[in-house]
Amino acid sequence: MIILKRLRVESFKLLRKVELAFPRQGSILVEGLNESGKSTLFESVFYALYGVPLVTEGRGKGNLDSVILYGEDAMSVDLLVEVDQTELEIRRTVKRGKSSQARLVVRRPGVTEEQVAGVLAVNARVVAELGGLDGEALLNSCFVEQKKLSKLEELVAGQRKDSLRKLLNLEKLTVLGEKFRVTPQDERALAEARQRLELAQVAAALPAVAAERASLESSLRGGESRGSGGRAAPGPDGSDPDNPDWSKAGAQLAAARSSASEARRNVFLLAITAAGALTAVAALAVAGVHFALWGLAVVLALGATSWLSYRSARELRFQAAGLEAKLSTHRDALVAKAGDLEGLLVRAERALGVDARHLDVEECQQEVARLERQLAVKRRAASIVEGTMERIVRMVLPSTERNMGHILPLLTAGRYHEARIGEDYQVQVWDGSAGRYVSKSIFSGGAKDQFSLALRLAFALATLPQELGSTPGFIFLDEPLSSFDGPRTEALVRLLTEGQIAANFSQIFVISHNRSFDAGAFGYRLVLRDGRVVESNLPSGVSG
Repeated sequence: MIILKRLRVESFKLLRKVELAFPRQGSILVEGLNESGKSTLFESVFYALYGVPLVTEGRGKGNLDSVILYGEDAMSVDLLVEVDQTELEIRRTVKRGKSSQARLVVRRPGVTEEQVAGVLAVNARVVAELGGLDGEALLNSCFVEQKKLSKLEELVAGQRKDSLRKLLNLEKLTVLGEKFRVTPQDERALAEARQRLELAQVAAALPAVAAERASLESSLRGGESRGSGGRAAPGPDGSDPDNPDWSKAGAQLAAARSSASEARRNVFLLAITAAGALTAVAALAVAGVHFALWGLAVVLALGATSWLSYRSARELRFQAAGLEAKLSTHRDALVAKAGDLEGLLVRAERALGVDARHLDVEECQQEVARLERQLAVKRRAASIVEGTMERIVRMVLPSTERNMGHILPLLTAGRYHEARIGEDYQVQVWDGSAGRYVSKSIFSGGAKDQFSLALRLAFALATLPQELGSTPGFIFLDEPLSSFDGPRTEALVRLLTEGQIAANFSQIFVISHNRSFDAGAFGYRLVLRDGRVVESNLPSGVSG
């Protein structure tokens, strides 16, 4: 639990000199006229924790001269905070026209105290010691700023979710999620492993392509001998290199060529024979008709045989030409494929800076499989962590709605009892006369402030884990009573000093100039005037 122990302020905005010691338990009423420094007291705590001033339209990040009291040259803020059993003593100073300075002392039981210097180092260490609770998360929960009651409703979804994760102490889960998150480096490592595998496969495929091309060239030469007579390299499909399909095709081509040549010779011989037969028929015609007819029959038979041989020869030539064209097409495709593979090999080697000859396909496959498994595990783990955080965050909304159901009747004098809160934290209130839920926006300004304050208090309660780890044990409300009439003011005071808020927060600070309630309801009271404490019953309180 985070407890405020001591605050010392000099020349910070409206505060001149203030030194306060806070009780570990109790409600504290801070009173004073306008411009007396009440809200500045609230802001000095925030500045001590986070090193940035709290202003109406945001927090200034430039020149810090504006935080120095008019007429002074420097200011300082010292805050002692207890986080569980660790003490943080924070000191921040600003000199006009110069950069701010920061120092942090960390004390733990049984451990030598540690000192941290420098604004950035102190800022980071304070947030770390607060369990990741940054300024924005604090403002969305237990720092209820003046005139910013609707801040929670105005947050976009991403901002609200980020605040919730910090308020719910989910930073360790967030860190775990980041550890398992797949990074661009992970993606690049897998992509490069896949490229190396492709490179190894290309290098391994080139000899097979060359062997297949050589087999085709041999086939196109008509199935001639392979030169040396040795065995060829295995084909790309693992077939027997001494009996590839291309050798069969080459044998078919050679046979077709031989048959076509034989057919052409037969046609030539038959033609000569037919010519001789015609000459003989002419001679026989002189000898007699019967001999002439017999001779003519012989000539016709030879002519028919010659015609059939001619047709067979032409078909065989067409067959041989077709087979040769097919083999040539495959050869050209292999030549192109080999060129593409060689070009890819050169480009990949240049891009990856490796020599393909040193890559093993099986080893590359194992590396790709390992990285794919690793990324799959990381994605699954990140999904589990994110899902866990989402479920925890989603539990806050129904809890906030339940808390608001308890608080709303108190702040509205029993007029409204039920509220419905959307995923965007917009409030709808049950209107008995209308018989339905109606938007907060249709009500008067005072009623809207009451609904928004009820939402802020309900949300602050919902974001307190049951174990109350490194979460705020304090809540600040700056002028929460300005929109309340007498009965509603009394109801809010009871809620803060005796009711649900008092039961869940150790330290309750209420800043107010409204005196329509009994100040004695608060355990402690201090009064500011002109930037100084003029009255206080705080333990060991020191007025300036």
